[in-house]
Amino acid sequence: MISRELRIVTAAAFGLGLAFLSFKVLRAFIPSMAWALVLAVILAPVRRRLCRRGCSPFWASFITAGATLLLVLIPLSLVLAQLAHEIVDAYPQLMEQAKAFQTVQAEGGSDLQRWVQWGRDRLEQAGVQPAAVVSFFAGKFKDILGNIFQNTFKFLFHLFFTLMFLFAFLRYGAVIKGLLQPLLPLGAERRRVIEGKMEDFIVSLFIGVFLTAAIQGVLGAIGYALLGLPSILFLGTLTFLFSIIPMGGATLVWGPLVFLLFAQGRTAAGIVLIIYGTIVISGLDNILRPVLSAGRAKVNVLLILVGIMGGVAGLGMVGLLYGPIILYFAACVLEALRPPSAPPKAPLTEKG
Repeated sequence: MISRELRIVTAAAFGLGLAFLSFKVLRAFIPSMAWALVLAVILAPVRRRLCRRGCSPFWASFITAGATLLLVLIPLSLVLAQLAHEIVDAYPQLMEQAKAFQTVQAEGGSDLQRWVQWGRDRLEQAGVQPAAVVSFFAGKFKDILGNIFQNTFKFLFHLFFTLMFLFAFLRYGAVIKGLLQPLLPLGAERRRVIEGKMEDFIVSLFIGVFLTAAIQGVLGAIGYALLGLPSILFLGTLTFLFSIIPMGGATLVWGPLVFLLFAQGRTAAGIVLIIYGTIVISGLDNILRPVLSAGRAKVNVLLILVGIMGGVAGLGMVGLLYGPIILYFAACVLEALRPPSAPPKAPLTEKG
């Protein structure tokens, strides 16, 4: 007769083997599943509203996923295609700026040229070669462009399966949640608390951080276009990405552009960009983010920063969202596992 210990070991080995083989099969789909899961959490209220209006769960999920394709995924694909073309234009322009930076001379020039030369000398004394820095990033942009063209099929592959998984998560989310909840070694009440916190956090992360950064990117692109700067979509995308970073943010994009305008002799345009960047692009973050995140979980700035940086380094682009989500989930579980503190004892009183 097989002993109980042997049955446990056999079951554990079988489970680990099955999990490993499942991972091997699904590994190519993990990025699509990850993005679809986040979108499903964000779009779940839309699906519930459609169900309350009389749609069946199937059609509510189908309409929500279809609207996401038409309103989000297809425009995003077109933007990425246009961005690739602008990177082509931006690369030679960046190289020209790098060469121009090397030829700036203070002798016989304007006060602005002497100021530029002074700044360049200070950077070189600190061991920073401005032209080399510009050339380095220009080369990186060229590499990014090559990857975009090489991975076109891969992008379309993930786009298609993201949509499929989004529909599946919307349609069968309750079933999947019911299967996964018992795996968390916590009581039903604590699991519900963690579930509510995670939903609020994901929505706050998307709305309070990424949507705010997207609006800053759009406003930045509008300002750059009005000032006659080149590669508007490219600069707007950089503004969006840097706006996610709590320290520095969009200033790390429009600040160097101010310096570039001054170096070109466009002093008035540089002053306008300083005012516009300070009040509109960067200043909007302090107003819009609290408004969009109202009523949701408070997003910890340090957790977001560490999660984004570590997530991208360890998981790739999907870590942009899942880095903070994983850290916040770990914090919620640790908080739920902490034993409740004992109620304070009543103070002793002397009998009179």
